[in-house]
Amino acid sequence: MVVAGETTPLREHRQQGCMSAALRVRILTSIISFAEGYDIGVVNGAVVLFTEEFSLLPWQVGIVLAIFPTGVAICAPMAGSFGDAYGRKLTMVLSSTLLIVGGLVMAFSQGFVTLALGRVITGSGVGTGITAVTAYMAEVSPSHSRGFYGSLEELFVNIGNVGGYLANVALFGVMYDWRIMLGLGVIPATFVLITLLLPYSWTGVPESPRWLAKVGRLDEAREVLLDLLDGDVAEVDKAFQAWVDEAREEGGIAPWGETLKSFGTTHRRAFLAGVGCGIMNMFTGIMLMMIMTTSILVARWLARLIWVSLELGRGARLEQSWRLFTIQRTIG
Repeated sequence: MVVAGETTPLREHRQQGCMSAALRVRILTSIISFAEGYDIGVVNGAVVLFTEEFSLLPWQVGIVLAIFPTGVAICAPMAGSFGDAYGRKLTMVLSSTLLIVGGLVMAFSQGFVTLALGRVITGSGVGTGITAVTAYMAEVSPSHSRGFYGSLEELFVNIGNVGGYLANVALFGVMYDWRIMLGLGVIPATFVLITLLLPYSWTGVPESPRWLAKVGRLDEAREVLLDLLDGDVAEVDKAFQAWVDEAREEGGIAPWGETLKSFGTTHRRAFLAGVGCGIMNMFTGIMLMMIMTTSILVARWLARLIWVSLELGRGARLEQSWRLFTIQRTIG
């Protein structure tokens, strides 16, 4: 018999509040995805303003912009190992902390160095969050709708992009405009951080049941599943047995060396599909459109061009969201 506690949310807790555990989880992950998307998109208009204020050279602007995706690329795979070792919730705590620190550093930056530092910290937070939220959403969603709920992350990242463009439009010309633009991303990240740090009995946001099963906390994993699936015992038994069988066959979490080796052997097709999609996505120029349209067109009519950037970015991101949603519904 499992005793209810902070680390073992039993079904009785599901009656507290007006929302189910599953809905609370999806709201929280949507907010952190929005924060990530906002930090990606808001620099589109801000870059012109802080370049002028700090009199940045072209190579300095290039570093400030390129160091963000570099932080994403480095921290995204590292976040997977961190999440396997310490849990999905703690990984999202780390992501939110990095987004807050990076946003504040950018908002109060005094030159090229501090601005670049804030950008790389924020990029690290985005990379960490993308990995953590993807894993968390996949592990707390029922199998029949996993594709749909997984696509919510990309949807809210795109909504966050548009939110960043709207902030560019709304704040352009006010005192400390670009600092406020960059600093606003701290607000949703702070909300997520506080929610994750509060006890489960207050928030109803549990740890990933699959991670609990991987580390041997089987009773807790089962009770979390019952919470998330509203007491659907058949679905819980099916998922739980699959996880137990998988853990027995695989023998735990694979080390980095074994993981990299599998990319060329047993998981070669999955590796090529994932990397190939990422490379082709970048070759479309979507990242250039997201962060550089205002800079490219800035020779004249800055305010008007920020609106152009907003419309271009909104159209591109909504179209991409619809494609991903359709694919996820097909394979989910």
